[in-house]
Amino acid sequence: HTMVWTDWDVFDHELERVCEIYSMWGCTERPISEGNPLWDKSCIPGGGAQAGLARGYRYGFISASDSHSGFPGRQHPDLYGFCFSYKSGLAAIRAPELNAKSLIDSLKSRNCYATTGARIYMEFAVDGARMGSEITGGEPRHITGRVVGTDAITRIDIVRDNADWLTLTPGDDDVTIDATDDSPLGTGSFYYLRVTQADGEMAWASPVWVDPA
Repeated sequence: HTMVWTDWDVFDHELERVCEIYSMWGCTERPISEGNPLWDKSCIPGGGAQAGLARGYRYGFISASDSHSGFPGRQHPDLYGFCFSYKSGLAAIRAPELNAKSLIDSLKSRNCYATTGARIYMEFAVDGARMGSEITGGEPRHITGRVVGTDAITRIDIVRDNADWLTLTPGDDDVTIDATDDSPLGTGSFYYLRVTQADGEMAWASPVWVDPA
């Protein structure tokens, strides 16, 4: 496949605050060869979400329908003359108030997460700093969170610097995360969550970046 969906040579840190990690077109997180269970939307190496993070870019994660139909979270089953293999995704925003300004401010601060369409609830923090934050840290770092699924949660990956640092296999639909990382920090290290349910639904928490003191 020769199509490229993302050119990471062009990126604006101020304007591009979030990245669409999933839509009805598939998942952009990483290539199929690196464990992506969904279609490799990035198509060729270098185009996925992890590739941009590896360059040092800092953005949160959202999902969308991306159907252009005007119905968030829903796509027409035969919108362009063929059926899509994937459901529409949803963007979840953690905002203090339900109004336009609060929602936009939370998106700008990357306090958001992505799902494959299921209404999964997620909290995630590093040393008390919520998802999307940039902090200065030392050793150890305390990683906390909570995930309430719409089905049994079969796997939670704590991803550090694009590698699966810790994997949990709870089997429950309400899971509390409490982990400690005492390994040395790299320059611009980051953590995020990847959640997988028994029904195949997934979610991704926006990263927290931890710069060495």
